[in-house]
Amino acid sequence: MIPRLLYILFALVEFAAAGFMFAKHRRQPDRSRVFIAVFFLLSALSAVFVVVSRTFFPETLGQRNSPHYILLGFVVFFMLLLYPIEVLRPRWMTWPRTLKILSPWLFFVLCLLAVAPLGLHTMSSVKDILLHIGETNVFLQVVLSLIFIPYGLWLCLMDYNWRKSSAPRDWLRLIVAIAMLMTLTFSCTRIFNLRWATYAHLFLYFLLTYIILRVELVIRFRVPGDVDEERTAEEPPLFEEYMPEHPQNAALPRENEAGASCGSDADGAVTGSEAAPDEAPTFDGANVSGSSLRADAMGLIKERLRSLMDNPDVWQNPDLTAGELRNMVGTNSNYLQRAIKEMGWQSYSDMINRKRIEYVCRELAAGGADNVQDIFYRAGYRSRVTAWRNFTAITGASPIEWVSEGKTSGTGVSS
Repeated sequence: MIPRLLYILFALVEFAAAGFMFAKHRRQPDRSRVFIAVFFLLSALSAVFVVVSRTFFPETLGQRNSPHYILLGFVVFFMLLLYPIEVLRPRWMTWPRTLKILSPWLFFVLCLLAVAPLGLHTMSSVKDILLHIGETNVFLQVVLSLIFIPYGLWLCLMDYNWRKSSAPRDWLRLIVAIAMLMTLTFSCTRIFNLRWATYAHLFLYFLLTYIILRVELVIRFRVPGDVDEERTAEEPPLFEEYMPEHPQNAALPRENEAGASCGSDADGAVTGSEAAPDEAPTFDGANVSGSSLRADAMGLIKERLRSLMDNPDVWQNPDLTAGELRNMVGTNSNYLQRAIKEMGWQSYSDMINRKRIEYVCRELAAGGADNVQDIFYRAGYRSRVTAWRNFTAITGASPIEWVSEGKTSGTGVSS
């Protein structure tokens, strides 16, 4: 009785989530929201199907190995995977690409449907699987249970154009990881009929629903409608394209293997860590400790850093890390941190966040108060909460208060 009530609750939650996502799509057209809404709807309908079957057709409870049940389950999971794909690469998924991506899965599904009339082996343990793995139907069931794992790895490594994507990548990776666990619990439920796997599967479903709704309600920005198509079609520039030419490039202190690291978090906010202990710069393999040469090296580092910070394509990148910036400058963590402080910032994160908030203030001063979320997006943020928090911390007011208090005559940001 308790599992049946749990399925009813699950169906109500999924129907509500589907309705919310369809409504969200109407307000802000986005195919990813359609895909995830269909996923929620199919999930709710499958729960209704389970409740109806258990209530009126109890004899169907032993048919979890039905190939049609397997097919329905993995169609639902594929709709789930379409969501992060569309968020990462808007409009990338076309019908030819869909068929190409699905072709391995479709091949094994058709094979399973072909051997199904001969009967599917019912398994009760991993040992049972290993004993019968040579049977075609057992092998196909195992392959279909694990086939979504390569899809998940591909999604975690999938590249994207940050100028056109609203992706908080770490949140999407969490969604994909939960989806992979769900496929495993689904397989355990289907193959072994394990009660704990059923509870784990429903728990992961609730968790996934909460995370997706949080991403859509709190974290994710929408992509501005007037994003420059020419620029978004380009790949992000290589580090070398940002490197200012200088005759003394070889004289810059380089990174060592023990350098500290810092970078962007899941929402495009910038975090940092302490610099490595002080060390002397190296010139073509020779250690130089003279104060004048050290000062020259620091001058070159600051010159490069200033040039990079004058380029919006650097600090507007939500995935920029201190390690990447260190490579662009051509130095190590200690000298980068020292240059940042000598130029008036407290840390790497303080520098990047202040550059972004300065940009937001300039855009607001130019009359962009009605599109503050679009401005935050262009500044390099991928979370509304993070952007709002940083703006308030740096300017001392929210964007609305900042505009209403008449601060648009300046940036409102001091270093």
